[in-house]
Amino acid sequence: MFVDPREMVLVLATGEVVTANGRRFGYEIILSVPLLKSAMTRTQVVETRVFWEQNDGSVGMYSKLIVDIRTRLPESVKQAMLCRGVMRFWKFIPRSVETKKLRWCLKRRKALVRDIRPPYQVTGPVRCGGCSFSTLKPQDGSSRRRNQNRCELCEVWLCSKSSCRSACQMTAVVRDEANICQKDIAVCPRCMAFVRSQSAANIARSELLR
Repeated sequence: MFVDPREMVLVLATGEVVTANGRRFGYEIILSVPLLKSAMTRTQVVETRVFWEQNDGSVGMYSKLIVDIRTRLPESVKQAMLCRGVMRFWKFIPRSVETKKLRWCLKRRKALVRDIRPPYQVTGPVRCGGCSFSTLKPQDGSSRRRNQNRCELCEVWLCSKSSCRSACQMTAVVRDEANICQKDIAVCPRCMAFVRSQSAANIARSELLR
C-alpha cells in the first residue's frame, strides 16, 4: 500500500541510438505513473540519462531530473531535499560498480582461478590472507562458520580484523522470480584489489553477449 506522497510507481525505458558518424549512445528514461483512484497528491518525477563510451574506456553520462514535489513545504526545503537525494545517488554509484564487478568475478571464479589463487602454503600454521596472522587452531567447525572465515573468491582463511576482509551482501533473484536470496560474504584485500582492477567496459560487453 502506498501511504506516502513520495512513494510512487516508476516505469523505465532503455535503448540505444547510433549517430550518422557511427557513435553509439545509450539512453534511459524514468517516469512516474499516476495511481488511479488515489486521492493523495503525489510527487511526479521524470529523469533522463544519456551514456556514451569515451576514448579512455570510461563511460560519460548526462543526466537531467525534473521533480514536481506537490507539498506545502517552502521551496527552499524542497530544493534541499532534492539535492540531498541526488547526492546520495552519486555516492551510491561507486559502490554499485564495485558490486557489479564482484558479482561478475564470482560467476567466473573457475575461469579466473589462476589470477586469484593464493600462494601455496606447504605446511605450518594457517595464515590470514589479509595480515598474515597465523593460528594453530583447527579451521573445521560448521560449514557456515567455515565459509564466513574464508574469502569467497580464493577461499583463503581470514582472521576477524575488519581490515583483513571486505564484507559484502550479494542479492539474487531465485529462478522462479518470486523470491530473493541474500548472502553475506567476505573478500580478502588481494581479491578485492583484483575485482576493482577489472574493466567495467569489458564486463558490460560480456553481459551483452550472453
